[in-house]
Amino acid sequence: MKTGVTAEASRDRLGLASQAGSLSLALDAADTIQAQDSLEKMLVHEMAVIHAGMMKATARMNEELDAAGVIDPNKREAANVRACRLAGAISRMSASYQQGLLTLQRKRTGGNQQVTVKRWSRATRSRAGPGDGRSRAGPGDGREGTRAMTGDSENEQ
Repeated sequence: MKTGVTAEASRDRLGLASQAGSLSLALDAADTIQAQDSLEKMLVHEMAVIHAGMMKATARMNEELDAAGVIDPNKREAANVRACRLAGAISRMSASYQQGLLTLQRKRTGGNQQVTVKRWSRATRSRAGPGDGRSRAGPGDGREGTRAMTGDSENEQ
C-alpha cells in the first residue's frame, strides 16, 4: 500500500504531466518501461514531455519550411530563420530524450558494463566447426589477438 507521501507525490506527478499536455504519453511510457520506482516514473514522464514538445516543434518547423517557399524574399528569409531555430531546439530536445534513455539504462544496470575478453589464434579458428561456439574472430593471417565483447556488440582489439 502506498504511504500518504507516496500517493501525494504520484498525484503531483500526474497533475504536472497533465498540465504539460502529456498525461497519456507519460502514463503509456511508464507502463511500457514497467517503471520500478518513483525516480523512473519521473524520468519517463519528463521524457514524454520532451517527446511531445519535440514533435510539436517539428510540425511547426515544417510549417515554416512550407512558408519559406513564398516568392517574397523577406518573408522567405524570416521563415527560414525560424525553421533553423526550431531545428536547433528539436536537436537539443532529441539529445535530452536520448540522454534520458541512457540514464534509465544506467540506473537499471547500476552503471556497470561487463566486458569479456577471449583469446584466439589461427589454430583455434581452424579447429572450430560450424555451431561449436568457438570464436572465428581475427584477421586471418595467423596472428594471435583478443576480442572484447560488450553486451551484444563485438569489437576487435
